[in-house]
Amino acid sequence: MRDGARSPDRRLYEDDAQFEPETARLAYALGGALFLLPWAPAAVALFATAAVVLRHHVLPRWFGWITLAQATAFVVGLAAHAVGEGAFLAYVLFWLWLVVAAVALVRRPV
Repeated sequence: MRDGARSPDRRLYEDDAQFEPETARLAYALGGALFLLPWAPAAVALFATAAVVLRHHVLPRWFGWITLAQATAFVVGLAAHAVGEGAFLAYVLFWLWLVVAAVALVRRPV
């Protein structure tokens, strides 16, 4: 890049950058929305996974129940975020579920 040329987003990182309060609120709201956007489809996928595991026993039944709990946590987390803060627990539980899923698949590959 030649001297004096700057990318448009470069000014976001400068100390003297000025933002309107509405812009800051919009950025904050968009960040929250983009964080929660994949939770609804993930909950549907987890409900389906739990149903298959519990009905057809392709993985241990305890994994099906844990998957069902995680799907419910996503739905409750979405509802909790709609009325205030509280979606963080579902996020933390998802990472724990991910570790449990990895262990279950390593122990009994599909």
